[in-house]
Formats: sequence, C-alpha cells, structure tokens
Amino acid sequence: MKSVVDILHEKFVAKNLETDIEEPEVSAWLDFLDGLPEAKTNIEKAYNKYLCRMYFFPALKRIIMNILGFFADIVAIMFATISNKPLENIEKKCDTLILEKSRDVPDFSDVVPQELYCSYKEVIVEENYNKKFGLLCKETRTIWFSVIRRYPFKFFFHYWVYMELVAHSFFFHKYNPEAVAVYVNERNVASPIITELYEKRGRKFISFMHGEYLLKLIQAHMKFSKYYVWDDTYIEMFRDVLKCEADFIAYKPKKLTKRWHLENSKPTYYCTYYFGDETEKTIYEIAKVFQQFENQGYRCKIRLHPRDIVHTELIKKVFERSGIEIEDNKKMSLEESLAETQYVVGMQTTVLFEALTEGKKIVIDDISDPKHFKNLQDRWYRLLKCDHALLSELINQ
Repeated sequence: MKSVVDILHEKFVAKNLETDIEEPEVSAWLDFLDGLPEAKTNIEKAYNKYLCRMYFFPALKRIIMNILGFFADIVAIMFATISNKPLENIEKKCDTLILEKSRDVPDFSDVVPQELYCSYKEVIVEENYNKKFGLLCKETRTIWFSVIRRYPFKFFFHYWVYMELVAHSFFFHKYNPEAVAVYVNERNVASPIITELYEKRGRKFISFMHGEYLLKLIQAHMKFSKYYVWDDTYIEMFRDVLKCEADFIAYKPKKLTKRWHLENSKPTYYCTYYFGDETEKTIYEIAKVFQQFENQGYRCKIRLHPRDIVHTELIKKVFERSGIEIEDNKKMSLEESLAETQYVVGMQTTVLFEALTEGKKIVIDDISDPKHFKNLQDRWYRLLKCDHALLSELINQ
C-alpha cells in the first residue's frame, strides 16, 4: 500500500498543487482570512494554514485528496506504532544549525542570512528530506496523534503534518541540533506545529526569504522562531495582513548587496527586457513594444529567465521574427548584461531588485498585461515603492 500511496501522491497531488490563479482577487483572500476561526493552539493555527492551501482546490479534488489521505493514514499509523525513540535519550548538539537545502531552489548562497553563520559554530547543510513515510520520534508521534484527535476526519491534513514530523524526527535522530533553518517554506502547513516542537525543547525553527515576494494566501498563518525578510515592508505584509508569527528580522541578502561597479559603464543598448513569469499573450505584447523602440532607432535586446522551460521556444520564435536580439544567458553574466544596457525592463523579476542595487535605471512593465500590473499594486509589490519608471512613460518620452 505504501508504494501505491507514494505514486498517487506524486501523480495526483504533488503535480497539482497549483496555488495561484492568473489574477487573484486579493479582497476575497482577505475576507477568507478574516472568516477563519480563531486559533488558540498551534494545531489549530496549522489547520487554518491548511484551509488557506485548500482554498485553491475545487470541492471534488478536496474530497479525492482526503480519501487519499485516509489510505496514507493507514500506512503512517503502521510506522507510528514502531516509533518509540524518545528525544531525551539523544544528546543535544549545542551551537549546531542544520540548513535544509530546498529542492526548488538548491543554490541558497546569495540569499542565506550571514547572521546564521555567525550565530552557530557549526552549520551543516542537509539535503531536502523527501520521504513520504518514515519513523517518528516518541514526541512527534504524540503530537501527530493530537492532530488526529483534534481533526479526526481531516485525513489529508493528518498526512501533510505527518510528512513534516517525519522529516524533523530525522533531523532530531541524526543531529539533535540547536536549530534548523529551512527556506522556500512559507507555505508549509505544519510550520506552527514544528515551531512549537523546537521551542518547547529550547531550540529554534528558522526560515528566510529566497526571492522577492508578493502577497499570497498560501503564506498566511506561517510561524517560525525567526524569519528573515529583505526589508520592513515584508514585516508589515506578513505580520499585519497575513497573520504570521515570528521574530521578524530585516536583512540584506548577498544578491541585494552592491557587487559590481557599473557607474562608469557605457551602455550600448537602450533597454533590455528581463523575462520572469510572462504568459504567451504578454510575450507578443512585449515584442510589439520593443519593435516600436527598434523602429525609432533604439537598440534593444531581451534576456530569458535561466529556469524558464515553458515559453523559451515561443520567445525565441517571436523575437527572432521581430529581429530583436536575444541575449545568451549561458555566455553572458548578469553583470555584463546590466553593464551594457541603459534601462532594465521587466515586470516581476528579482533582476529588477539587483539592478536597482547596482544603481541602474529600472522600468516596470505596465503595458503587456495591465490587469496583472494592477494586481501587483494590490499585492504589495515592493519595487513600486522604490525609484522606478514605467514602460508606458518610456514609450512616450
């Protein structure tokens, strides 16, 4: 049964955890948050977070997921019955931090808070724990049974919490560290429960931002001992709007620290568009705008997102047909790219933050998808509060 549940989870659930609709109605999200029951325990806080995740699933899919959770519970209970190793018998490793490497963003070197390295004598990087089933320690088994007693028929919620408890039982058994730091973890349903698990034993559960964030319902009700944000704007968004709990600490990641000296560079391109998460429609609209610049005698180019695998071929086809240069991001570094462009253009990409840090002129695209641009305003897009121009202004110059 274990292998069957694994396959169903991977095929049906993991590949269908779509949490964003094209243009979310932020007011509806906030009304939903206000309508959630008051949480008095961390299990209840975790359940509220679970409801925020389930918000994006249609009713039928929720039913199917809960059925899947029922069968997963059967397997998990089998493991729980043989999970009896107590933490009291494991020696705590003081001044040791476990940094769990995320599968989604394996390179964390440019975003990890340097304070973590200064606060602990030993930092051990551990690969993301990615097992659907495993042993619990005696203490996490007790917590999991409490979750089941509180919400007896929410089987998929049980399973989601169980997977997290298994991962942290592994960290306790192998290292028993003073703290664990995770990232790309804001939507973790179990974070309030895991934080309580660590803090009750004099330890810390820590996380930090890995990129620029917009307001998202799935990030609501997260809880950590410490959470590092890129500036105070995010503290207000997480704490006051999304009802998150943590000791919020503002820091400047390496990627937003001035690394290059581009002040004396002599741009040879008028503007470069840095793609992020554009749609097919916006690709064509961007091509029209850049064709207009080219017709006016301005030299332009575009740069693909390094991890884009969905629209790469379409972008190449559209812009090659328009005669607009496509920069090779494998041969040209971001530093070289920024050095040779006057205006850095994009809609929602971390490159705009990096360019602003380096003193470049940034331009936010308000033309290719006006509805999405309006949505960025509603979702606390931080760059809109920084020194910037709009693409519509650049056209009308």
